[in-house]
Amino acid sequence: MAANSCACPRRQEAFVTVTHETAARVISSHFENHRVDAEVEADEPFIVVLSQTFFHPWHACVDGQPTRLLRANYAFQALQVPGGRHHIRLAYQDRAFYAGAVLSVVAILGCLGWRLARSKHPTAREDPSTKIQIAGPLLGWKLEFESSLDLGC
Repeated sequence: MAANSCACPRRQEAFVTVTHETAARVISSHFENHRVDAEVEADEPFIVVLSQTFFHPWHACVDGQPTRLLRANYAFQALQVPGGRHHIRLAYQDRAFYAGAVLSVVAILGCLGWRLARSKHPTAREDPSTKIQIAGPLLGWKLEFESSLDLGC
């Protein structure tokens, strides 16, 4: 976490209410793969900048309340924190990944169910003969091939 000033894109300037530098300190911090927790303190509102790449699936909370995650220095994450002592949390929540995982599980269950239903109806597989038709409607010809599969069992 940085204590220096930061630059943010112009479209985010409307959301920044901090007007000047203030002394702030990080009391404690804990970093995991998908979550960052920290206790921070300052006398006036301030901006916390994390040297972690800004990416839209990250979400920020201050004292359990959602807050806007800002892009700092065009690459990093930042969030505004009111004056006083506060707990901040950033969590990675990729909803598209979870939706894809749910759809994959549903597809696998559907395939397993279809396979189970087919195995309970052996009459659909009793006739091993195969009939192939190739037709050329523009040329007026038709070729048929019929084969009986004998596995010798």
